[in-house]
Amino acid sequence: MNDPIIKVFKNKYLFNKILQLIKDENKSKHNRYSYQDIISVEWMIQNKYISLLKSKVKKSEYLFFFKQIGNPSALELIFKHNELNNDLDFLVELFNNYKDYFLPSSNECIELLIKCDCLAGFKLIFQTNLLKDYKESLVNENDKIITTTTIADQQKQPEQQEKKQIKLLYKLFKLSINNNSFKISKFINDQYNITSQNDFNSDNFWKEILIEYKEQISDTIEQTRILLINSSVDFILNELKLSPPIKEIPELLNWLYAIEIKDINLRQLLHSNYTILKIKNVFNQSEIEKKSKINIVSNFSLLSLKDLDQMIFNERDLETSIKLFNSNEYDGSIRKLFLNLIPFTEEMNEISFFSSLSLRVNFYKENISFYFKKYQSKFSQFSNDHHHNNDNNNNNNNNQSKALLIEDVFIWQDSLSLPFRNFKYDKLLQFQYISVVVKEIINNPSNPKNFTTEQFLNELIGFDELDLIEFMFEQYQQQQQEKQEKQLKSIDISLISLCKSKSIKVFDYLYNKLSLPTIPFNYLLIYSTKFNLIILNHYKKSYSKQFEQSIKSIVSWQINLTEMAFTFIYSNINDFIDYYDSFDIWSFRVSDSNQSFFLYRSFDTYKFFVESTPSNKSYRCYYDSQSVGSDYFQILHWLMNTKKSDIESGRCSFSIDNDSQFSKEPPLLYHYFHGTLESKLSIVSTCFLQNLTHSKLIPLVMEIGKRGDIQSFQFIFDKIDSFIVEGKPSSFPLVIRNTLTKILIKYACQNDRFQLLSYCSKIFTPKQLSKEFIQSESQRNGSIQLAKILKHSFNYTYNYETIENVFLLNYLKKNKI
Repeated sequence: MNDPIIKVFKNKYLFNKILQLIKDENKSKHNRYSYQDIISVEWMIQNKYISLLKSKVKKSEYLFFFKQIGNPSALELIFKHNELNNDLDFLVELFNNYKDYFLPSSNECIELLIKCDCLAGFKLIFQTNLLKDYKESLVNENDKIITTTTIADQQKQPEQQEKKQIKLLYKLFKLSINNNSFKISKFINDQYNITSQNDFNSDNFWKEILIEYKEQISDTIEQTRILLINSSVDFILNELKLSPPIKEIPELLNWLYAIEIKDINLRQLLHSNYTILKIKNVFNQSEIEKKSKINIVSNFSLLSLKDLDQMIFNERDLETSIKLFNSNEYDGSIRKLFLNLIPFTEEMNEISFFSSLSLRVNFYKENISFYFKKYQSKFSQFSNDHHHNNDNNNNNNNNQSKALLIEDVFIWQDSLSLPFRNFKYDKLLQFQYISVVVKEIINNPSNPKNFTTEQFLNELIGFDELDLIEFMFEQYQQQQQEKQEKQLKSIDISLISLCKSKSIKVFDYLYNKLSLPTIPFNYLLIYSTKFNLIILNHYKKSYSKQFEQSIKSIVSWQINLTEMAFTFIYSNINDFIDYYDSFDIWSFRVSDSNQSFFLYRSFDTYKFFVESTPSNKSYRCYYDSQSVGSDYFQILHWLMNTKKSDIESGRCSFSIDNDSQFSKEPPLLYHYFHGTLESKLSIVSTCFLQNLTHSKLIPLVMEIGKRGDIQSFQFIFDKIDSFIVEGKPSSFPLVIRNTLTKILIKYACQNDRFQLLSYCSKIFTPKQLSKEFIQSESQRNGSIQLAKILKHSFNYTYNYETIENVFLLNYLKKNKI
């Protein structure tokens, strides 16, 4: 009886109060969907409603499996999900209950299973009779069965069918290897003895694997291309225990890697060299050497596996990008690896995933170009000689060393900082370089590139190396003394350069070199970067008096502020409160300025600025097609759920124009979430239609389209039709109606709300309904229901060549739609 929970429930007043709160909370539609509304498989997986998805699949309820092009399908999300991809009952129900959709695309289903390395799903098809239709479809689709009439032929059919299955499995075996789906590869080989079949030919297998790899890599990023082929070769040699290839493969055209070598790390470079040498028999050796001697170096010859085994690297360097190494490191081993891989890189078609654009990229030439810049230039040669001479000097007690000449420096064209990018770890060389450049600029101010010490300093600051900056100042003073200047000068430090400091140590050094007592704070704000929150906070903490004076010294706040500047100001809002009206982030309109462009792009960003806004100041959330991002609805839902009092009091405005009588009116979406939309619309005045701003009405129509809410849609559009607006053409309500219809159709299509679209098809004309948009969306997201609406409502016939979603294409072909 002492249990406090039992006491609460026995208290009638408290119990009724709790029930009332629950009832009030459930009135809101905020981020809530009815059971019937939830059809998106992607949404259920991303929001972790796995049990709900399983329940709907088990009941064979209608589900939406696809997203817009460019994103993985929901089927792929299922096959990658750790719980779903091992649940045999769920996978069987999925394929059987949605057979009309998946069975015509059995090839695509099996390829997705392989891509995701979903072994459980693969086994269900080939090792059980639970998905017998899919196995038969796969076998028949890949090798059509010839109809036979004789008894002898009919007796041979099981044997023929088994051969066709092995043929199919051989194809899938190769596909799984090239996708690095090795669990499935191993299963196929263990169960069906692919590599032990009498007709298995090792050289043909190697040829097919490498050529198929070459054909598919344009869809993958460079890093993945390296991983795929290197891992595939390792698996074939080490797991399958096949011998390296013997025969040359002319179709490979002596290349395997569509990459820029400078961008990969040392581990990838080393691994790729091992791969090349293990399968080197497939390449034409004489062509490789001939090509290399003409284009790269005259004495080129391939390394051996023994050469690679003798190269020892530390773990840190193995993860370092190739472009950051100096030519002399590891006794030139990295240079040798780079040179050894160049002949196996070549031009290829890079296909843009989001368009039909295809570009020819010559990686081979890019790699040669970088090789000469990095390893064959005079500057690089100096680096080698410099270290070599240092070794000799140490042995011979000779302090003389090779000098770096100015003509060696200015081969770097328009940037003084390029050597610091390509020789990041070579401090001695960097010091020597700074010395030569400073001397040349002082002695020859009209140098060929018109470089200045201020420009050089500005570039050095970007590398955030204090010792290099200090050395530059020392060299500047030293060179003036050698010229016997009467009055020594210091390098001019621009405020822009100071404000771009990345670290506190560099900022303090440069700040103490300045003669200004304070920094005009607007410079720190204007030129703030992602590093400057550190600098701004340091300036406030370590130079507090200067910080206060800097703020007071700002004459005008009419400046363009970055997101980081706004973030700093709002994080320290009390320091800037006297000037709040000058930088109020909520007062900027996207149409007037890009200063608040980032506000609605990220939920976390928006939430930070709302919570940092002084309690006696207002904020807003308006809709603008140029400013909203994917988080816009999350922002709206958060406001509806946590800032109800601000919305009702008008502190949170949903209008751009603060002077409008409607500016403090909660948006219609607010009323929709709280179940008061119909009562609100029933009492509005006739001038309401004139003030249906984007921020008030469009988000509501978007939400209705996403939910497929027929009742609310009908009420709103009936209300619009009933308006008679004084002083406006009679067609004005129709213009509003047509605009909203397009938005409604768009979001209904994208979320597969076919019931709403079917209803719309009965009350709108084909022109109003935008048949072309429904057609485009159905072809994109694979919705069968959208395709049926087009067929039944518009008698539309699809052009198969224009359909992007292969699942929909196969369904339409099978059903002759």
